[in-house]
Amino acid sequence: MLYKSLRGVAIFMLLLILPSAYLVSQLTVDNRQEKLVNQSGPAAQLYRQFKVDFGHDEFVIVALSGRDIFDEDTLDDTLSLVEQLESIEQVASVNGIPVIYRDLFGEEDIDALHEEITRTPFYKNLLISDDESVAGLMLLLKEMASVEQRGQLVAAIERVAEEARELGFRVDLVGQPIFSVAINRLTSQEATRTFPVAGVAALLILLVLLRSVAAALTVLVCGGLTLLYTLAVVQLVGWEMNLITTSLPLVLFVLAIANGIHIASRFQRTLHEHPQPDVAMNTTLVELRRSCALSSITTALGFLSLMVADLDAISQMGIYMSLGILFSLLTNFTVGAWMLVLLKVKPADGGGQKLGSMLQRRVAFAMHYPKTVIAAFGLLGAVQSPPPWGFSR
Repeated sequence: MLYKSLRGVAIFMLLLILPSAYLVSQLTVDNRQEKLVNQSGPAAQLYRQFKVDFGHDEFVIVALSGRDIFDEDTLDDTLSLVEQLESIEQVASVNGIPVIYRDLFGEEDIDALHEEITRTPFYKNLLISDDESVAGLMLLLKEMASVEQRGQLVAAIERVAEEARELGFRVDLVGQPIFSVAINRLTSQEATRTFPVAGVAALLILLVLLRSVAAALTVLVCGGLTLLYTLAVVQLVGWEMNLITTSLPLVLFVLAIANGIHIASRFQRTLHEHPQPDVAMNTTLVELRRSCALSSITTALGFLSLMVADLDAISQMGIYMSLGILFSLLTNFTVGAWMLVLLKVKPADGGGQKLGSMLQRRVAFAMHYPKTVIAAFGLLGAVQSPPPWGFSR
């Protein structure tokens, strides 16, 4: 029997839950701009050559305003802030008016400092604004190899910025590390906020569709396991998530439950003809194996077509999604089938059949037109996301 031969695979996949969960816990999100382009393309190669010729190019600007820049107390306070910034491990050097005041003027003769800064065109709109209301501290950074180092850098800068605000300054932060970490935080927050809502909505729909708590939970569990195994493979091969691929869990979850719905609903109907659960499940799997496999393979191939995109983020999204669709097929045919029998799911009572048929058509549409689904979710995410300005406050 097909069902019995797949039970061993189901047990093996369940044993993979803990190691997969560990791998997923190590997954990182890297939203650096250079990571979005094709790493083998001319733009990425030109950027790497630039760093070889001119060195590392990352920096952060700390803009201070709200106090008289050339006041003695202000200069003393900003010098204290500069010393804290210089002590950060990832900071190579700090440039700014307080540094000039310390290194060139020996923390004396503020009038001479004011004349030097205001009469030197080089400093205008670099270290001080035209109206002298904003002073900039330029932090030149060491090269950072990991996302964790950028997170530590930004956290340390933010602690100094918070102290500056307590001293009466208005503080604005600008720079690629600031933007990348802000996007990382935003994508994590959005995933934490939206995914539970999607899970609850899916559960309610499945309860109406399948009229069985056990069947609905089985479909959701298989969807969750699909995400777990897919993200575990992403981490295992050394890939990272980015601004685009962080939408994968929600989109893949919606598509992953399609096979589960097919199997659960067909199993419930088959129980009327074959009351023995093992026999009913074997009949269900035999009847659905070709259609579900063909549907999953064609959907996976559709996502793989995204590999021709110039942006690495889009190409990776196609690989992740195609892998997830195949994991969904395997998970539902093994773990899902075993759980439906183990939980003693009852035959369908016929209620909600009309709604169930409608929902199945919607799921079929999502399976056959994955690009449309991704575009819709992308548009929804763009509408709901806050604008990128103001992240530093």
